[in-house]
Amino acid sequence: MQILNKLTIKHLLMNKKRTLVTIMGITLSTALMVGIGLLVSSYLESMRLDAINNYGAYHAYIEGVEEEELKVIENNVNLRSSYYYAPLGFAKVNSENEYKPYLYVVDASKMLLDTLSLVEGRLPSNNNEIVISEHVNSDGNLNYHVGDTITLFIGSRIVDGEDLGITHNYGVSSSWVGDNYIPTSEEINAFLTKTYTIVGVVDRSFYEDYSAAGYMVFSLDTNTHNLYNIYLEYKNPSNTYQYTENIVNQLGLEDLSYNYNEQLLYFYGASKYDNINYTYLPMILIALTVISIGCIMVIYNSFAISTMERKKSFGLYASVGATSTQILKTVLFEAFIVGIIGIILGIVGAFLGIYIVILILNHLLDGFIGIHFVFRVNWLYLIIPLIFMILVIFISAYLPARRSSKITPIEAIRSNDDIKISKKEVKTPKFIRFLFGIEGDIAFKNIKRNKKKYRITVISLFISIVMFNTFTSYLTYITASSDMVDYYDYDILISSSGDLNTLQDDMDIVLRDYQINDSLKIYNKDVIYVTNLKDDDFSLEYQNTYLADMISDDQILFHLYVLDDTDYNKLTQEEALLINSKYYISYQNNNRKMYDIDVFNNKRYDLEFIWKDSSFNIQALVTDEVIKGLKNELYTPVPILIIPLSTYQDKFGFLGEYFSTLIMFTPEYENINQDFSDNKLNLNLDYYVYSPAIEYANTRNLVLAIKILFYGFITLVTLIGVTSVFNTISTNINLRRKEFAMMRSVGLTPSGFNKILFFESLFFGIKSLIYGIPVSIGINVLISLSLTSVFDTSIIIPWKSILISILGVFIIVILAMWYSARRVKKENILEALREENI
Repeated sequence: MQILNKLTIKHLLMNKKRTLVTIMGITLSTALMVGIGLLVSSYLESMRLDAINNYGAYHAYIEGVEEEELKVIENNVNLRSSYYYAPLGFAKVNSENEYKPYLYVVDASKMLLDTLSLVEGRLPSNNNEIVISEHVNSDGNLNYHVGDTITLFIGSRIVDGEDLGITHNYGVSSSWVGDNYIPTSEEINAFLTKTYTIVGVVDRSFYEDYSAAGYMVFSLDTNTHNLYNIYLEYKNPSNTYQYTENIVNQLGLEDLSYNYNEQLLYFYGASKYDNINYTYLPMILIALTVISIGCIMVIYNSFAISTMERKKSFGLYASVGATSTQILKTVLFEAFIVGIIGIILGIVGAFLGIYIVILILNHLLDGFIGIHFVFRVNWLYLIIPLIFMILVIFISAYLPARRSSKITPIEAIRSNDDIKISKKEVKTPKFIRFLFGIEGDIAFKNIKRNKKKYRITVISLFISIVMFNTFTSYLTYITASSDMVDYYDYDILISSSGDLNTLQDDMDIVLRDYQINDSLKIYNKDVIYVTNLKDDDFSLEYQNTYLADMISDDQILFHLYVLDDTDYNKLTQEEALLINSKYYISYQNNNRKMYDIDVFNNKRYDLEFIWKDSSFNIQALVTDEVIKGLKNELYTPVPILIIPLSTYQDKFGFLGEYFSTLIMFTPEYENINQDFSDNKLNLNLDYYVYSPAIEYANTRNLVLAIKILFYGFITLVTLIGVTSVFNTISTNINLRRKEFAMMRSVGLTPSGFNKILFFESLFFGIKSLIYGIPVSIGINVLISLSLTSVFDTSIIIPWKSILISILGVFIIVILAMWYSARRVKKENILEALREENI
């Protein structure tokens, strides 16, 4: 056995190209499988850390539990940890933020205090000390410092005799009286006076909602309270929903408010909406299946070809006494050597590649998104791919070796077991010779005579086509899905209220000072009630979703948009426009799905409506076009009527103060946002500025990161496919050297030789495409179907990638054949005929 192992090593060294190609196939496959595991574990850990940073580490939250219930919950066996706070109440302070006039005082457990991020000072050690959030000073300008002593009159917020909690924003009961906004005054019913010493300052925590009416301040809980708000962290976060429901049901807490940290749970594989998980699971399974099959075929082909090459050697070994078991073991020894080298190189390549990718992503996305990607190894994601690769290498070597070990020495030495045909099988269709000549006929017969060898080539090409198109399909749908979630279609807007002329002057200054590609001026948005429309004037989809909520006293609520005359005239010359589209999002049966529905049944309407206690008539045309700048309004359920400013002034006689918005499409949205923030523009009014383009930079750059990763994977799977194809074709050409020499000896010219190779390439490519393209489209359909549970999307066939794969197949095959045949064409005919391939 020792001598066979030495011969195996010698064979590997003498056939360096073959050995290197085999090792390369194993290395690329290992790098791909391990790289996916590293990427998944790094991505999930990065998202979890980001979610924890923004939303906290808790998994579930129950509000308003009593002390006995608190103790039962804390002893739950499924909990990893829990922490709580007891709300004391609100205290009025002199905050400069009119929407946050209070401090919200809570007594917190020691574990909850430990979750706070300390900026200055220390945490409270008793219930007479508090820590404040740093935005108490930065936002409210209260000028509190560590060491200060403050006396607070703590109580509950009262509006019209009703108790308001922390979830009620300040001014929640405010209302419009005519054209004036009248805030309802709140009172504090103080029941506790307490003096605190400020001992620390902490970062703003997720415990305080951004729209909360009070700044949350924390003291250490050392007393007994009536109610507690408790945060739960489970040992197994993926079962959070089940565990929490069990707690709530067992303790009879169904009437209490409880919710989940969905942003964090999502990255533990738990989601409130089941179809989101069911969407990504089949997508992941499809990708892993295609990659696994591709890796299996590459490695199997390598060993099948190697065994085919050594078949005559095995016959000689058997003729001098080697047993079938010894021949089998020598192939497994070869697999062990190249497998160890390939797996080690693959692991190193995967670690190095993913680490570099993460560094590049962090560099490219620095300053664009708040997520910092970390490199994290989850041993489960590393061990499973390694076990998979070891099994693949073993099986790939075992199966062809087992077949070869059963062949008799005479059959192996003669190498005639692969060609078992009858006269009927080598007949070729007449159109082959008619179209391609005698060279095409010979090429076609060669394929039929050596089915096993050519089947390997076709399978290699087939797998390459499927892998390439599958990953391109993923990239196509990811890009399309990211476009579908864009709520806004503009870059930035500014809005203010005031005199119309002043507003127009300010808008003209902005449009003049910056590069504005397009804009939309909206001078007012009003509520009107249409009196002459019935249910059947609306589409069935709209009737079933929104219409009932729009009807009050037989009048239907509409939103009236007043556009600048110039902007309106670009759309139509009609008196008014009705927008027909609405986006409807359904959350039925724990599923989230978005639909694009029509609002109206007809194309024109004579509308009668009431506005500011006056009645009007107007002729309106229904448009199916989405007006640029108003995409976000399609997510609201209210029907939209659009008129020009001139009609608004002439027909309605509006003379009041305008609340106007300038919507802009511009590459300078960041400069505009910064200039308004720094008050660099000399405008007459103060403006509210909002830029969805800045917010969408996160999404776009995440998509960019995903594209970079997918392009990397596409490159890798393409290399795997090319390696397999090149390996197969070069071996086939090498094994046919004697055959080609015989054909040249009877008059085959170099031109005829090239034609034979070309036609064989053509037949390979056509056959692989016949199988590969339909399967690729089928996988594309499966990916699309898995997305339909979340998005109302149609099937997107990646014709561009299909065309690339068609051209690529022929280019790769022709180049591989040309490269492999160079040495064959230069060989001496007599030497090739004499040479034995051992």
